[in-house]
This record gives sequence, structure tokens and C-alpha cells, in this order.
Amino acid sequence: MFRLSFLLCAGLLACGGEPAFESLTGSGGAAPGGQGGDASSAAIGGATTSTGAEGGSAPGEACLDASVYKELGYHPVDIIVIIDNSSSMGDDLWAVETQLQYTFGPMLVESPLDWQVIVLSNHGPGTYDVCFGPPLTSVPDCFGPPSDSPRFHHYDTGIGSRDGLCRLLDTLGPSSSGAADEHGLHPEGWSKWLRPYAHKVFMLFSDDGVDCEHDGQLLLSIGDPMPTSANGFAAQVATTWDQRLRALAPLQFGTTADRRYRFHSFIGYDAPTPAAPLLADAAITDHSPCPGAQKPGHAYQWLSRGTGGLRTSICAPPSYQAVFEDVAAGIPIPATELCTFDLSELLGGVDRTSITVALSLAGEGRTILTEATTPGACPQDTNAFYWDGDVVTLCPATCAQLEQAPHGRIDVTGQCGP
Repeated sequence: MFRLSFLLCAGLLACGGEPAFESLTGSGGAAPGGQGGDASSAAIGGATTSTGAEGGSAPGEACLDASVYKELGYHPVDIIVIIDNSSSMGDDLWAVETQLQYTFGPMLVESPLDWQVIVLSNHGPGTYDVCFGPPLTSVPDCFGPPSDSPRFHHYDTGIGSRDGLCRLLDTLGPSSSGAADEHGLHPEGWSKWLRPYAHKVFMLFSDDGVDCEHDGQLLLSIGDPMPTSANGFAAQVATTWDQRLRALAPLQFGTTADRRYRFHSFIGYDAPTPAAPLLADAAITDHSPCPGAQKPGHAYQWLSRGTGGLRTSICAPPSYQAVFEDVAAGIPIPATELCTFDLSELLGGVDRTSITVALSLAGEGRTILTEATTPGACPQDTNAFYWDGDVVTLCPATCAQLEQAPHGRIDVTGQCGP
């Protein structure tokens, strides 16, 4: 049997559409669904239904036990933190570690989000290592291998001055080149912690540019003669990395039309005082590096701009808070997602006639919905749904109830076919 659970808070406004990555690097392209919207506040991936599985049958079986949900009106979020361990980061690492643990951690704990954090960086007590404790994790151990906790995972791997983007791909697994963590605890890579129904947020901390190789592809932004141009090396690095990330894990990170991640950059440009993050629609800055930093991070800026992320100076820790607040605020589920559920990826091997749809509204219990044969057959006085291809669609009267309720839930269940 498979089981899909959607926990929904109704009455939310639809998020603005996210600009396609290419539209911000000069190649054209429209926002998903033809919608516009401010890139700084756009919902990642636009208005699509997120699905995912927990548990599962033995390998090779066509039908999996699954649980998919959206809780408290916000998309679940997987936050991937990448921290440069190079010597030039010595002045910044303490501030990064402190801000993440004591500013960002409490924000997440107090937020309504279903969140988890995955850190990629050297773990330990050394000058160029990082180690986190409460409230991010309840099992801190700076001297041994990092310990897992339900919402916090540390993938112990060194991040060089210019190879952060390549290390992300190298260690993603299982279809990437599979660079293991320092202790060999996670040979399948850090992707094992990702949840397919969760949106992804990257937060990269580095004071340099990009010069690395992944699977034979050179990513090089150093020495770009036109780093603010969409035709420059830096913009090409961002585009290439985005393509490779999504090719390795399309169900996790989406497609060109439906990108499901946002990239925030904490990088080495010299910001004015007081520093404030640059919004996604702000121009690529070519400011000199801030004190102690190596490069202003042009390629990272293009990634942030292209995915609706924010950019701020790594040398200005007070400015981190605005980015943290953006992440902790979450991505509301658009109203357009409440009443349609695309099951196309989950119907293989499932007996479609066994599927039932149940509606639960606050204070009213659980009701099994009647299946209408066509949209025109939808009743006005009975809760019902109909099929539109492989999409379960609530009838208008039922959809209106869900949208107007303070809280509601849809459950879809079915049996594996012969």
C-alpha cells in the first residue's frame, strides 16, 4: 500500500513565480507557469505539488509505502550549509560558527517549519574546523566523528578555498563520483538525508572564487575579465553547476522550469556599512574583496541571483541575520496547491480503482470523498474528487471548503496492483 498525507493550512496567498535561471544569465526564459514575481521573495519551484516517500518496500518492488505531507502551511525544507575551511577563512570561521549556532539555530527551533540542516565542512575543534551544539544538535562531539541527530547532520569533508561547488557534487551520491566523508560513515553521500518532498536551501560561506573540477568538467571563475556579464566565466560556472546538480538528482532539485532550490551566498565582497544582503534582482557586484578575503565570489553571486537567493558579505556577520530570517520564514504553500495532487510518479504498479481520498477539516473529523466521473458530475452538497489524467482534483465545492478552513488535510491511499 502507498499512503500520501498532505497537511495543509488554507487561506494562504499564492507565492510569486520564480524567474528561470537562464533569465538571469542572459539566455531568456519565463517564470514557471508564465508567472512573474520578485525574485527575492519567489517561491522555489513555483506552484507544484511536492511528493516524497518514507519507509519503503524491498528493492525492485514497484509499489512503495509512502508518506507525503505539508505541515503548518509551509513546505518542509532541507538546508545545506557549505563552509570553506581554508586558512584565509580563519578570521571568519568563528563568526560563521557562532552565528549559525546561536542566531540561526534558535530561529529554526522557533519557526513552524519542518526543517533539517546538513553541514558539509571539516568537523572538529581545530582553528579551521567547525563543530555545532544545541540547539542545532543535541549530540555535540567535537573530538570524535560527528554524530547524527534527527534534524542535524554533519558530513565531515574538507572544503577548500575554491572547490566548494565541486565538493557538493562530488559528495552528493549515489550517482555522483562518490567522494566519501572523512570517517567513511556515509559512502552513499549526503543525499541520503534529503527528502524528495522538501524544498532545498543552500547557504555557502566562502571568501574566494571557484576553480575546481567535477567529473572532467572544469569550473573556473578566477580571472574572469567580465565577471558581471552573462557571457563571462562566472555566469557560465553558475549555469553549468546548476545543470549538473539537477542532472544528478532531478527529483530533489527540480528542472529548469521547476527549480526546487535556492542558493544563498555569504561571500568575500566588500559591502557598504551598515551591510545588508543583496536581493536576487540586484546587479552582480564587482566590489573589491573585503578585508582578509580573496575574491568577491562572482560565480556564487550568479547562482544566488539565478535561484532567487540572497548575497551578503562574509566580513559583515550582522548582515547574516537577514538571510537567516528569510530561510526561517519558510515558503508558504500556495493556494493553487491545495486542491490538486499529481500522482503520476506514484501510480506505477498501483491499482487505480483502489485509491481513496479522505478530507479532514478542523473540528469536523474525517470524510471519505466520493469519486465523480467527470468535472461536470461534481456534486454541490457532497465532498468529492475527480481524475484529470493522473491528477486527483477536488471538486469545486470541496476545494472551497478546504481553502476557507483554518486547517485541513487530504489523505490519499491505494493498494499495489497485481
